[in-house]
Amino acid sequence: MINRSACLAMLCSLCISIPAYAGPKKVIAVGDSFPAVRSDYALSAEQLAYLGIDRGLLSLFTKNSFSITDINAEIIFVEFFNNYCSSCQAQASVMNDVYKAVQKDPVLRSKVRFVGIGAGNNEREVAQFKERHEVPFPLIPDQRFS
Repeated sequence: MINRSACLAMLCSLCISIPAYAGPKKVIAVGDSFPAVRSDYALSAEQLAYLGIDRGLLSLFTKNSFSITDINAEIIFVEFFNNYCSSCQAQASVMNDVYKAVQKDPVLRSKVRFVGIGAGNNEREVAQFKERHEVPFPLIPDQRFS
């Protein structure tokens, strides 16, 4: 059984402010479980396979929604970024290098997954970031900072 609460969040210092409509948010602290928020972003079959998300028969009856807790891994690196953040852009190559190092290690490759969350970004902005910085792991838009 995989301990899904072993998610590790690597936070990028965002160069944006959270709009007033978003309301107060609880900051994830070291040792906290990652919140089980859901995303309706449609992942490709390749991305679902990489993340170990088996939709099975549920895919016939439900939307493409998923949660970080659906990812089948012992450790999940969650990188928060924003397309317009210069720190996030500089960090992209570092995370790509860490991802590549993990993929080269046969033990780690089966235990560790990476996912990026585009805080305040829509699908187009996330796609631009992914293409511009050649990010090899799935990136998910989170336009409402949820």
